[in-house]
Amino acid sequence: MERSHGQVNKYIVLPILLMCLICAGFVGGGGFFGGGSGDNYSDITFWWGCESTTIDHTDGEDSSATLNSDANITADAGIVGTNGLDCPTAFDYAELTDSTDGAWPTGAVRIGFYFTSNTWNDNCNLIRKYYDADEYITIKRGSGDEITVYITWNGGTTDFTSTDAGLNSGTHFIEVILDDTTNLIQVLVDGTSKGSQTTAWAVPTSGGTIRVGEAVGCGLAVDAYLDNVIFSSDITRDLNALKNLTSYPG
Repeated sequence: MERSHGQVNKYIVLPILLMCLICAGFVGGGGFFGGGSGDNYSDITFWWGCESTTIDHTDGEDSSATLNSDANITADAGIVGTNGLDCPTAFDYAELTDSTDGAWPTGAVRIGFYFTSNTWNDNCNLIRKYYDADEYITIKRGSGDEITVYITWNGGTTDFTSTDAGLNSGTHFIEVILDDTTNLIQVLVDGTSKGSQTTAWAVPTSGGTIRVGEAVGCGLAVDAYLDNVIFSSDITRDLNALKNLTSYPG
């Protein structure tokens, strides 16, 4: 039977429609076109792969870190990529200005970083948002092999220590969730929760600096490696899933 000019062969149209749907799915999911390009990483406010003092991505002021004391970027400390931050002695740290709270968001933040403890000493600091001498948020090595999160603000202090973190040996990816809306403090190690609490706390005054490494604290000889330091304004962001990326994905 002869088709009119207005008729279209279904055996031509259906395959074309199917291919269009498949391509749309791959573009949205990142399939053939970039492996995850459909994800939105605008919640990542800070990403430092510790390959050099240059910060890979930040919403804060400083595009590079200032190394203090004996802190250094070395291949020995490299966990992801080539290099990492080596803090071999007391008071070693990298510092960045964050007076506008762009890199470390105020109130709700998820923090992740690789950590290797070569020498463990209780109460030595690992990550700190330092507002002033009376206000700061500190992630530090707790007693034994735990992580302690300590928050002090004008009018009060609170702290939380993980349970069965097992951090005094090996390399681990640590995450800390802070949410001032629910007063949540939670610690995760290698993607597994090591405890949480919702004891009331308040957000310190905005401003200050970020210190990665032995900012202050025990003042004892230590030896720690840190790598892939990541902050997110979305506390549901699974940073453990991003920990082995060699560059900022956004």
